[in-house]
Amino acid sequence: MQANGKTPLFRRRSLLIFAVVAGLLILYAITGFLIVPRIVQAVLPEKLSALTGRMVTLESSAFNPFTLEIELNKFTILEKDQTPFASIGRLYANAQLIPLIVGKAVLKEMAIDDPRLSVLRTNKGFNFTDMIPAAAPG
Repeated sequence: MQANGKTPLFRRRSLLIFAVVAGLLILYAITGFLIVPRIVQAVLPEKLSALTGRMVTLESSAFNPFTLEIELNKFTILEKDQTPFASIGRLYANAQLIPLIVGKAVLKEMAIDDPRLSVLRTNKGFNFTDMIPAAAPG
């Protein structure tokens, strides 16, 4: 036993617990700052393209896992002729942690910069009519 009353075994356990917690925190940070934005950039345009039948682009995204802030930059939905239908220069959202723990999404703050929408009426209807699902008969 040492002079301060703590055994070397206690010190080793404390260091091991500290190392595990620090490692998990580093893994969480790497996942949040580096991996989540890449997943968002790959998956979001693909899923929205499939949903709308239009090409969707996203130039960049960022996520802060500690503050739960996400930012999407230069998000665009294109017309069939590749002209912009809708775009957002920047979308920022900040979620609250406690509601997420119980399965609810609550935003503390949200901002949209430079929103643009091009609505055109043609002889077939509006330029977004093809994105609206047809009503089920009956």
